[in-house]
Amino acid sequence: MKKRSLVLLLLVSILALTFISCDADIRSQIADLMDNVSGNVFLENGLLEANTAEAEAAAAVVADIGTGAGTTETNTSDGTNASVNVGTLPISVPSSGDLVTLAPQDADEQEELESDLAEAFNSPTQRTALVETLSQPATLAQVTAATGSIAVFNATVAQLQTSLTMSTALGTALGRLNITAPTTMTQADVLTMQLMTNLVNNVVTTLQGIATGGDLANLDDATLAENQTQILSIVDDALFAAQVAEELSGAANIDFFGQVDFGSLIEDLTKGTKDISLSDTGAYIQTINRLAPRIISLLGGSFANGSYTFTEPQYQSFLLNQQIYRAGLEQALVLMSRSGVVPTEVVFDSSTLVKYVLSVAITEFEDFYQDKKTASTTATPASIIAVYLTANPKLISGTLATTDSLGDFDSTGLGFVIENEMPGYLDSLGYDFFEALVNNLKTINSINRIPQLDGVLDDLLDTTNANNLQAWYDSLVE
Repeated sequence: MKKRSLVLLLLVSILALTFISCDADIRSQIADLMDNVSGNVFLENGLLEANTAEAEAAAAVVADIGTGAGTTETNTSDGTNASVNVGTLPISVPSSGDLVTLAPQDADEQEELESDLAEAFNSPTQRTALVETLSQPATLAQVTAATGSIAVFNATVAQLQTSLTMSTALGTALGRLNITAPTTMTQADVLTMQLMTNLVNNVVTTLQGIATGGDLANLDDATLAENQTQILSIVDDALFAAQVAEELSGAANIDFFGQVDFGSLIEDLTKGTKDISLSDTGAYIQTINRLAPRIISLLGGSFANGSYTFTEPQYQSFLLNQQIYRAGLEQALVLMSRSGVVPTEVVFDSSTLVKYVLSVAITEFEDFYQDKKTASTTATPASIIAVYLTANPKLISGTLATTDSLGDFDSTGLGFVIENEMPGYLDSLGYDFFEALVNNLKTINSINRIPQLDGVLDDLLDTTNANNLQAWYDSLVE
């Protein structure tokens, strides 16, 4: 099997799913997120004043995050590490001085904030007002506190991986959820970090509450399954954090309109050659042409005079959003999988599959870059993406033809060649990583099942299938 063919097959199949249905919300609380038909003619013509009460309320809460009572200061004990309690779990966080973090909100504060956000996102007018307000730069105090909270989050999930000795699958999944602190932040970034601070505190508190003696080492999958009500609560929290990240990135508002015969698509992509190229896409090239510009629009860059511009701050904001979306979604997925919780309120659709795969691809490429860069590396992920899109403008405009070809990423200034180093990096992740990825896709698909995709994913895990996931993984470093 070709080294990349199985991954390409999986990704192309999932990307094509986007056009089976329009974007749907993760939580039923904001299930009617937008009206795709038309706006309000009275509002559009200034005959009525738009109601932005919930957006203003949410923005006011966000403005207070990381200031005054919204932060806590923890003195370091030895000038190297700060001791922080998440729930009652002691966490050691690298810090040379006082560590300032966002304080977890209490239950009433969380409910009020989530309610205001849900109401604001439920109205196109309020959503626009809120997103515009939250695009403003965060204050220095907020950046300091949010950065501290990112350090606490990363240290906490690492500690959970160590502590959950009887639920290793849960611990391993949580241990992978690292977030990179950007050097500049917006109010939106501070909001999403407040939600993640609330989430990790709720997760630890809930798991300690159901573990025998409050000891996470005693927590097993049977205990998770016996306490589904409590688990459902933190699943909802995780999904809400992911949904807010999606809303603020603009992903939730992309109009993935158009209908395709998914069954035929899967059959076309899986028969004949194992290699996927534009010439294999046939009539579905138009589907790709509708999708690609919409995904690229999420980056926040711009294309003018034949050149794509993508700055470091834009990349860092995009990366943070993708990391938070992935962290929220994967926390929910692993808890659902290990406990057997199937929330009736949650609606995953084809768009969720696409956005999840995108978040994994972006966050793993960042980890790959950090792992492989050297002292001589001058290129960054932002510059790599900019050069690639400049060289492939038809991706941006959505005008690809089946006779076109897309080049590999330019490795100039990296100090390493991406195509040469990527197989070894993927191999280093371990087979379990990819098996968990496929199982996450199966969990997403199980909510609103697409039978053909089930077949593809089942084949990947079928030990009797010669072209299964294990065969692809074994081929990485041949």
